[in-house]
Amino acid sequence: MSHVTITDPHHFLFGHRLEVLKERSGRGPAYVVVALPDGRPRAVRIASTDLAETPITPHPNAADLPRISARTLIPLMQHLSASLGL
Repeated sequence: MSHVTITDPHHFLFGHRLEVLKERSGRGPAYVVVALPDGRPRAVRIASTDLAETPITPHPNAADLPRISARTLIPLMQHLSASLGL
């Protein structure tokens, strides 16, 4: 492994491909040390890279979202229509 890509969409280096340095991170085994574009070393969570087993997705799966019934939505829509109609 010579390079990693940052896959966490919330990380400021998202999408960057960075060189992995051979030094160990002082932050522990959950981190890998990479060279920033300007050459400085930086510890990055392995979970934020393509080294993680499952990539971080920016949007949750639709199956994971809570469901709302039509019985809840219809009165809400009627309330909003009445409120906005005033």
